[in-house]
Amino acid sequence: MELTTAAFAATLMAGQIIQSCQTCPELVVIPAGDFIMGARDVEWRWWGRPDMRRYFDSQIPRHKVSVRAFAIGRYEVTVAQWSEFARETNRLGGGNCFFWTGKTAISKKNTSWRNPGYEQDDRHPVTCVNWDDANDYTQWLSQKTGVRYRLPSEAEWEYAARAGHDSMHTWGEDWENKEACRYANISDKGSGGSVFDCNDGYARTAPVGSFPANAWGVFDMEGNIGEWVHDCYHPGYHGAPADGRVWSGPKNCGSKVRRANSWVSGPWDSRLADRLGNPRGIRLSYIGFRVARDLD
Repeated sequence: MELTTAAFAATLMAGQIIQSCQTCPELVVIPAGDFIMGARDVEWRWWGRPDMRRYFDSQIPRHKVSVRAFAIGRYEVTVAQWSEFARETNRLGGGNCFFWTGKTAISKKNTSWRNPGYEQDDRHPVTCVNWDDANDYTQWLSQKTGVRYRLPSEAEWEYAARAGHDSMHTWGEDWENKEACRYANISDKGSGGSVFDCNDGYARTAPVGSFPANAWGVFDMEGNIGEWVHDCYHPGYHGAPADGRVWSGPKNCGSKVRRANSWVSGPWDSRLADRLGNPRGIRLSYIGFRVARDLD
């Protein structure tokens, strides 16, 4: 079992990979620091669709956040990792899932994490899991390893995704979206939506780590799947914590935050500042999660 003492934490260096067991998710150590969270006005001017204004307003005001050092999943939790949890907790079913048709999400019978409506292998990110499923996985992993795992806070997620940069994407500004298919699995010519005029090579999910990591060595912070974080959804950042902690709401709040974009995402969604609230109980064929843990 991995040491969890302050002495162990003191030996860790930013960018170091840690893993609590052979089948546990690999994590990247993220350094402490400050960043500016939220969308820039230039992103609205670039897009400027009136019907999207309320979504943009949920991504402002920009505000400074100080984040403690922590560790976050190097990859999204995979089908193989979820399968181990499902076997040990008797969750081999999973309930119906909403599948993306190219225009909308529809409830599809006989779909679940085992069959999200498209083919996957063990190295693909698990989807069709709701927020409570994801949170239960972190609790199971904590019991299994003796180390407290959790979902990242929304601020931690964006801090790790930006990796010291303030650009629209992990790879830079790219206002004309010429580079998207080189760096992320998004809604391309092969995904049904054909939003981006390119082909990233994957119609649905890609095996985790198929695209370049960001500057801090974290993969798929843009594209592939959306990711649950721990926070309750608030329609904007007024009153948001400035210390990176989870932003709570009513007990068992019904709407949780989804960060990251996915294989169904177009240019507006494919930004590091993008966020959305989803019902905590919904299962979608393009949403999964990654784990996080404290270092002390």
